[in-house]
Amino acid sequence: MTFDSWGHLYLTFAVKRQGRGPFKPIRGQVIEPGDLHYPLLPHWFYSHLPDGFLLRRNQLINPLLETVFVFVALSLALAAGIDRVWVLLGGLCYVVTPLWFSKISIGPRVLNFTTRTFSELIYPLAIALVLFPLPIPDAIAIVGSAILLAAVMLGSKFGVQVVFFVTPLIAAFAVSWALLATLVLAIGLAQLVSRGEFTSQLRHQAAHLTWYASELRAGRLPIQGRNALRSLREWSPEKTRAQNIRRLVFAWLARNSITGVILRAPHFVAIAGLVIAAIVSQETFEGPLVPMIAGAAVVYALTSLKYLLFIGQAERYLSHVSIWSNILFVGLCAIHGVVWLVWCAIAYGIAFSLAELILLRGELNPELRRSANAVMTYLEGLDDKRTILVYPYHAVPPYRIMISTHHTCLLPWMSNDAFKTAMKGLEDYPRVDLTLLDDSPELSTVDTLIVNSDERRERLPQWRAPVGWHRIEGSFGKLDVYERRA
Repeated sequence: MTFDSWGHLYLTFAVKRQGRGPFKPIRGQVIEPGDLHYPLLPHWFYSHLPDGFLLRRNQLINPLLETVFVFVALSLALAAGIDRVWVLLGGLCYVVTPLWFSKISIGPRVLNFTTRTFSELIYPLAIALVLFPLPIPDAIAIVGSAILLAAVMLGSKFGVQVVFFVTPLIAAFAVSWALLATLVLAIGLAQLVSRGEFTSQLRHQAAHLTWYASELRAGRLPIQGRNALRSLREWSPEKTRAQNIRRLVFAWLARNSITGVILRAPHFVAIAGLVIAAIVSQETFEGPLVPMIAGAAVVYALTSLKYLLFIGQAERYLSHVSIWSNILFVGLCAIHGVVWLVWCAIAYGIAFSLAELILLRGELNPELRRSANAVMTYLEGLDDKRTILVYPYHAVPPYRIMISTHHTCLLPWMSNDAFKTAMKGLEDYPRVDLTLLDDSPELSTVDTLIVNSDERRERLPQWRAPVGWHRIEGSFGKLDVYERRA
């Protein structure tokens, strides 16, 4: 499982164990815990599933949701009178578009336990209820859409940004007062249902974005060079050929928002070209699909700019109009007489998927997984309660430790504000400065240290465990475990 998957799984178990419901803050099993104001609606839903299923079969949840989504979305499109062939071919394009399902991604959603799917699947249905000419009363469509949009905002931090940034643009392009009214109603519903917790959630999210923006301007975030051209041709002499190739592939396909969309969702390039061709030839394409995709595309373009990268992964805004973009692509190709482009896109998607299956069929780092399992077995066997620091956090996700043991972990983002502030000089996410292990009051309660030995040798070659710490002898592979002696 990915680091983010463990995080969402921990939040699900925390909601279940603390019995707080979906609209109240929870407290993490961390040093100096604080009230965590996080959109927990999907976690609350999932918390009703058996523990065994959540731990061993959680990767099946999103494929099931995807299947239901495709059925509902295609049914809505057919009910709205969109050509049956366009709908069916659009659905086929959707399921083979690499941007939606590729494993080469920042936080991939395929076969992972991630709540990003919650907003990416609900949002397009909510917009369609209002903009599609469906055979239902307008009032019912608006109320139904508002409920779905409220669920998106109460279930996903990124979903909140999509609702606030993309929806007004779609409404403007579609000249839809009904959609604007739906947005206002959805905000009111979110506030009412959560009994005011939505306001706290927005306040904390705004504070985080403000901090993130200041860090970006100061040049302290790794994402600042995300779309830089130099990252697409970097070749480090200190790394092997295979490592450099893997890094370049990831840079072109996932890290860079522009090349990532061109290579993993080329139908967007085709849509842009076909729309421009239609404008030049003074042709018109009636319907709500163009405004939907245009609204998301504008936000995507803006958030790809250097100083707006803090607003989130740009391509994820496109993911919130995913299937409608595929159907629009098919429709434009049919109108312009270039249906062969559709078959090329389908063939490309299939070829991309097959290449992934062949080249990524094994684990990227099975030895590290085995090492983490060995450490977990050791921690689960300890009777006394420990306070654990993991370097870096991804070596053994603290979330995994907190799910399976009674130990406390260092994870500042879940701590109170005072502790977060104190940790700013000690943490360079996802790492804590080990050289200050015995010199910082914030780290004084840590009594167990888990270190990825390869990363430690690369980043801190001179580091040695301080006096009073000893290394535990055991078969921990790539990980070293240290304990502080009393």
